[in-house]
Amino acid sequence: MESVRKDIKVCSLTRVQNSGYSSHQVFYFFRRVFVMNMFEKDVLPAFLQYCTCVCEAGTTGETGEIETGVLQVLTQLVLLKRPPPDTGAALPAWDRYPLHFKEQNKKSKKKGQSSASLQPRPVQLILSQLEMVPDQGSMWRLWGALICLPHLRISDKDHLFELLQSLTHKLSGEAKSSSQSEEKWLYLLSLAVFALLHHCAPEQGLTPELSGLLLELLRTYPSSPSVLWAADIFFTTARQQETSGEELLKENVLEDVFPHLQPNLSNPAGKVRLLTLRVLSNFKVELPDLELGEEEFQDARESVFKTCLQAEGTPASVQQYREKLMYLNRLDFDTVRRCVPKGPYQQVALRCLIGQLYVNMKLLWKPVTDLIKSHACGMDLKEFWSVWREHLKQAAEQAEQDLYKPKKGDSPSDQPEPEDSPEDFFEETFQDVIANRSTPDHTNFRHLLWTAMADFPDNCEPKSRDLSPLLFQFFDNEYYPADLAAAPAQDIRKPQESKTDDVIEMDQSGVEDSDLNIKSDQLEDKDDDDAEDKDEEEEDDDITHEDVSTADKVSRTRRKAASRSLVVHLTLFSKFKSPRSLYLEPRLKELYFEMLKHREQDVQRAALACLMTYKAPYLTPYSDNLDRLLQDKEFREELTLFSIDQESSVVQQEHREGLLPVLFRLLYGRMQQKTGEGTQGRQGARVRTALVLRFLGGCTPEELENFLDMILAPFAHLMNT
Repeated sequence: MESVRKDIKVCSLTRVQNSGYSSHQVFYFFRRVFVMNMFEKDVLPAFLQYCTCVCEAGTTGETGEIETGVLQVLTQLVLLKRPPPDTGAALPAWDRYPLHFKEQNKKSKKKGQSSASLQPRPVQLILSQLEMVPDQGSMWRLWGALICLPHLRISDKDHLFELLQSLTHKLSGEAKSSSQSEEKWLYLLSLAVFALLHHCAPEQGLTPELSGLLLELLRTYPSSPSVLWAADIFFTTARQQETSGEELLKENVLEDVFPHLQPNLSNPAGKVRLLTLRVLSNFKVELPDLELGEEEFQDARESVFKTCLQAEGTPASVQQYREKLMYLNRLDFDTVRRCVPKGPYQQVALRCLIGQLYVNMKLLWKPVTDLIKSHACGMDLKEFWSVWREHLKQAAEQAEQDLYKPKKGDSPSDQPEPEDSPEDFFEETFQDVIANRSTPDHTNFRHLLWTAMADFPDNCEPKSRDLSPLLFQFFDNEYYPADLAAAPAQDIRKPQESKTDDVIEMDQSGVEDSDLNIKSDQLEDKDDDDAEDKDEEEEDDDITHEDVSTADKVSRTRRKAASRSLVVHLTLFSKFKSPRSLYLEPRLKELYFEMLKHREQDVQRAALACLMTYKAPYLTPYSDNLDRLLQDKEFREELTLFSIDQESSVVQQEHREGLLPVLFRLLYGRMQQKTGEGTQGRQGARVRTALVLRFLGGCTPEELENFLDMILAPFAHLMNT
């Protein structure tokens, strides 16, 4: 029965090949059967034979089109069946795909004819692409040749080595001279290095010349995924060859390239972090001597690079969460200090932990911040803060850029359609190779950095010269544009229509990222957010009798996300013990007072906590009263008990001058709030406003005048004229 089925398949394939259809149509048929069972056994020989036949039988006018079709279909087959390994760790399990074209008869070789000309015509086609550096339009041809090359049987290895060695230098030169498409040239170079190492003997491929070229590229393009992948393949192969690769992995080589690769340890792209750690872990390092009584750790300890690699290489999934956390716990400062090699490697564990804050798994964030705290308390403060300040500034810049990043389209499919042009096929594959698997959330990353600092505020307070400007930068560039009601000024000029569309489109694409990726917080705030949206929509209905526009909804989303970020920033400043010694202290105190008027209770509570750090005698005795005024359940009762009239006041007379401005601002913020427990829509807000105004009846005329001046402050310049 099996033989009958095989005969049917062979007969069908023979009919297709001899049917008179064009090569384009036959290749389309073969693409459809790539995924069938037993393809390699039943179809592949006939497919390879057909490729050889059409290459040899093509007429002068059809040769270019046929060769294009053959190269494209072979590339698609290899990428489907046996793509290049993702990292050097997959090299032992990776093997060639059997693209075994039948060689020509060596007896027919003519005098003076090269051995390359005896190769099957498809192999000659692939080798011919290596002899020239293509332009931008035909770059895909070299790419297709390099994808297929590791799977071919090449008789003249020496000639192939010369071709690939020359090609790597040409591609390196093209990358340096073409800034716009340098990553594409580096991608082709990495494939050339892989083909060279796979075809040539270790002593021939692992040369100091190639090592020097890769080290130069690592210094020039340290965060390029293509260069890192090529270096990973090269140094992993060198480590597997004890004799020929030992000289390439000496510690002096690592010391030379490490300063350029160190920032990659906390790169937002997980692929860059992983490949960098793989490159670094291949080198030989010398661990420090153990102290007296620590001899028990001698056998168990390993290089910090390998520990970081194990932590980074373990997927962040529910199934492997505990395993990943086990490796991360080994990066605790007291534990990992015994595993840091001699040399400039003291920041490796800290940078690796900071990079883990980009991992989109909330279960990891708290353990990682605790580990970061151990480094903040154990490392020299100057060295720790040099790393931390770098990431704080980068996170602020990236979060601002994300606000105005254009909306991305849907990601391309993994398997391009057969009808796609070769250029599109190359472009899609290239983008898939260099792209990060998950989009980094820079806003959430900054959120986690500031949240972590709240666990070690004593180490952060002396660095207020860095923190205070970052807070005001956040207000100017992110918070005020998101909440124009709180901004000190507003541009009321009519914006250009295209710019408005871009901002709306940006907001729609950045909603999830700017919302801090805190799912539990979103669930807790969902009811209040929905109620607030409903109230605002009701107001718009009463005024305009129209639905709320998309821009208004996006604006509300941005405002809520900005408020959450604001709370995180203020929480850190509320932990400081000496607020008067902070950099830009007058502006900070003015900001705290301004945020007391915010419509959201979390922001009011954070601003009040910042003011409480001053330990003012007119505030400290009433901290519990002010806190209860910010709680919906106790708001009405506290207004009744916390009397400020002259006869039954619970506020001492000498405290009124300092306390009442704080109290007025808190109550004004509560009056603006449209949602809360026990209130429904605008009616509840009116009830709260009535309660506040009745409470203010106990103030003196001068105090009421101060309250009205605070409310009308935005119009003071008009009233004076």
